[in-house]
Amino acid sequence: MMAVPCRILLGVASLLAILMCHSVAAQRETEWLASEFPNPRKPEVAESNDCGRGNKLSWICNSMHSRVALPDNEADHLDSMINVRINTTRCMCGDYQCTEVDSRGPRLGIAILESIKPYVEGRSGGLVDAATHNVKMFSRDLQKVWELGACQDDVVVVYERSSNVFYTWTGTTASQRLTPEIIGDIAMKVRQHILPDRTLYEGLKLLIEEYYLALEGNYQMSYELPKQEPVVGESKGGAQSPLVSGAHIMVATVISAIFALMVAH
Repeated sequence: MMAVPCRILLGVASLLAILMCHSVAAQRETEWLASEFPNPRKPEVAESNDCGRGNKLSWICNSMHSRVALPDNEADHLDSMINVRINTTRCMCGDYQCTEVDSRGPRLGIAILESIKPYVEGRSGGLVDAATHNVKMFSRDLQKVWELGACQDDVVVVYERSSNVFYTWTGTTASQRLTPEIIGDIAMKVRQHILPDRTLYEGLKLLIEEYYLALEGNYQMSYELPKQEPVVGESKGGAQSPLVSGAHIMVATVISAIFALMVAH
């Protein structure tokens, strides 16, 4: 994105000149589309600081530039954690990809934003509320836009501050280990740390640690979930089938704490 040039607007009634000299990040509306959300792995995004991470490549896009949501030093530590895990976790791709192209492990990206432009697609009057639906669909689209993984071995976590909803969308390969059941189990541990008026650091730190344990195949469930038949689409029973649209996701249901990283206001 390029910076919007300064311009002067003349108020007809007051004849006041208002100088507007904003960057794209400062000027744009608070409601985001996934297709327009900046990718913190792009050099041009780092240079423009649209993700609030300074002139550096990052795995985190704090589009709010909020130091309350995530201070710089805490974001730096989370970035370091992710980089270490990427370089020490076993590659999940095929033999050729892992040996000849990129031997690193799964990538995890985090998006922090104020609000998402509402989705009409797929919305119904079922158990999933509008806020969770919006974050779910945004997460799905952002995973495609960012393309962090080498072979769909990526995980995208989205936090919408206005609704206080977290959502996780995994690539097809990553979903083989980071399953909805495991995501739900981790959600129970993380939710107490997710509040809109304080730093997200503790919650994100725990989430990164636990997600990579799962991606390494070493995660231990806190409790056993009842066995369920796979379902196609949303239903009263639980999560979407991991086969739907080639993605592994979770949705809010009557047991929303298990299948969505959602925290009440």
